[in-house]
Amino acid sequence: MHSRLGCFNFRKINWQTKLNKNTNTCLNGSDDQALIDILNEASAEQLVLFPTRESNTLDLLITTLPGQFTDIHSPDRFSNHDIVMGTLRCTIPRKIRPGRTFFQYLKGNYNQMREDSKEFTRDRYFNGHQNNRNVEENWDMIKEFILGTTKINVPTKTSKGKQSIP
Repeated sequence: MHSRLGCFNFRKINWQTKLNKNTNTCLNGSDDQALIDILNEASAEQLVLFPTRESNTLDLLITTLPGQFTDIHSPDRFSNHDIVMGTLRCTIPRKIRPGRTFFQYLKGNYNQMREDSKEFTRDRYFNGHQNNRNVEENWDMIKEFILGTTKINVPTKTSKGKQSIP
């Protein structure tokens, strides 16, 4: 969020219409129009719409998130300018970590995994074709077997996601 608050001497701007306050015409070629153009390019808004020094709105609140500010007002005058006050709504988005699945190795059926391993080595791996495959193909075959038998014979548990404020 980008916000700026401060005293600016742009006395000619009617902030509700963005026209010349005195003539109700465009501010072309002036510093006032340059400020309005900059605000438009940045998708920013000036939120103070009431005079803060005599009949001029000199104390500005410029932001790209106008919905975050509410109750913009000026309490009693304490100096030659009115103080601008408002409420800024700050919310911290919650980060929700998704649930995580993990293996419960203590409850695994290791007898079945041993039987599966014997069958794999006898029928699928050492079947006379092990020397016809390259190292990567052999490794991929072993890895897929280990992951598959683990998935079948070791139960899993899914944890709940956490909601935590950073």
